[in-house]
Amino acid sequence: MRLLQGLTRHLLDSTNLKRENINSYADNGELITSGQDLGHGIEVARFKYDAVFELERYRGSAMDILATVTGWLIDNDPDREAFNLADPEINVEINDNDTADVEIEIEFNESIQIVEDDSGPIRAWGKRWKVADVPIDTAESLVNMEGSTDG
Repeated sequence: MRLLQGLTRHLLDSTNLKRENINSYADNGELITSGQDLGHGIEVARFKYDAVFELERYRGSAMDILATVTGWLIDNDPDREAFNLADPEINVEINDNDTADVEIEIEFNESIQIVEDDSGPIRAWGKRWKVADVPIDTAESLVNMEGSTDG
C-alpha cells in the first residue's frame, strides 16, 4: 500500500493538518494473484483497493486540496489509465466559516513483488522470499545489425 502511505505523507506535508486530523485506510481490497516472472523476482499479485482519506477540520482552499491530490497522482500513479481506474471521488462537509471535513476516495492498483532472500518471511516455490521491488536490468549499449555498438 505504498500509494496509500505516499499520498498520506504528501497530504501531511502539503496541508497545515496534524496527523490526528488525517485518517487514511484501504477499503474494498481485492487481491489478484499473478505469479508473473520478472527476471530477478516475481510479481505474486496485484492489490486493487479504494484508498480513503478523511481530512478533519481542513482550513485550506477546496481547489488547493483537489489540485494537490491531482498533482500527486500525476507524479506517482502514471498507470491509472492502463488499469482503467476510476477518477477520485470527493465529499465535503462544511463545519463552519473556516473549516470543512473532506473525504477523498481513490482507486489504486499496486503490484506486489517479491525477491529471493534466504531469510525472507515468505515461502513459495520451495524458496524464501521478501517483499521488495524487483530490480530491472537497463541496457547500457545496443548492438546494430552490422555488429558495432551504439551508445
